[in-house]
Amino acid sequence: MKRWLILLLTASMLFSLCACKRAQEPTTPTDVTPPDVTEPQPQPEDPNPVGPEDPQPEQPAYTMYVYTADGSGSFAVSEESVETRSPATLIGALARAGVLDSGVSANSMENISGGMVLDLNTAFQTQLTDAGAEGELALLGCVVNSFLKTFDGQGILLTVNHETLMGATEPFDYYLPMIQSYPPTAQPIVPETPEVPEVPAAPEQFLASSTAEAIVELARSLTGAPFEWGAAGPETFDNSGFVCYCFAQNGVIVPRITADMLSSGLSVERESLLPGDLVFFSFDGGTPSYVGIYIGDGQFIAENSEESPVAIRDMATGYYSGIFVCARRYA
Repeated sequence: MKRWLILLLTASMLFSLCACKRAQEPTTPTDVTPPDVTEPQPQPEDPNPVGPEDPQPEQPAYTMYVYTADGSGSFAVSEESVETRSPATLIGALARAGVLDSGVSANSMENISGGMVLDLNTAFQTQLTDAGAEGELALLGCVVNSFLKTFDGQGILLTVNHETLMGATEPFDYYLPMIQSYPPTAQPIVPETPEVPEVPAAPEQFLASSTAEAIVELARSLTGAPFEWGAAGPETFDNSGFVCYCFAQNGVIVPRITADMLSSGLSVERESLLPGDLVFFSFDGGTPSYVGIYIGDGQFIAENSEESPVAIRDMATGYYSGIFVCARRYA
């Protein structure tokens, strides 16, 4: 009996010890969902991150070429690095170099097939006229070579207020050899003196005849008459047709073709010109192809082109002074 009591007590004690030990262990509730633990997602990159500013790209540098003349036919060229290359900046550089007057400005510059057209204001025409024949070549050489070299051109036509600077074709025919030779040669290219037929000299005379004065008066009255190829009046004319009309209306017949006018009449020296004399010019250094009527005071009147109708022009200085060849007297 005692033995069974001892076993019962021992078993009860062991059960109590196990229960106490179990009560001390932490329990995990079965009705609680464990938290969802996920890995952090990568954030998108900031398109405009905060940080030091990116360096700005440098502005492209251009080179301007400024030609100057020393008065003896030689040219020198200097270079200027600029951020903005334009006709205005080059005109300013030429003015600082003493080539152009301060009042000269560029109206526009257009690219054309084989070259460009540079349109300048009337201040350039005034400076060109004041420069005289020799100074004119130097001035043109500086301007055209500066523009051609700076803007990488092959040829240039200069205009003033959108009118051809010195006639319809002269800039191309007369100056193109010099224009296309940049860097320029030591001496500007000037056409050789053309050969003209010999004719008898006019006797010494100090006053124009009454017929010559009437021819000049009629020619003046036709100022502004339009150009028409092959026309000889009374409303439209070409170059030689204008001369023929003015003379024929006063009873004097002259050849219709400019080259034939050279072969007749009487030869007159430049310093002996009188109103009514015919004056001849060559644009390319060859046989004269342009004729006008001298009206006195270093001026002549002529029909020129569709862009430039009958007008009075100066031949004492400037462009026409440099390309004058000879004169003939018919009245």
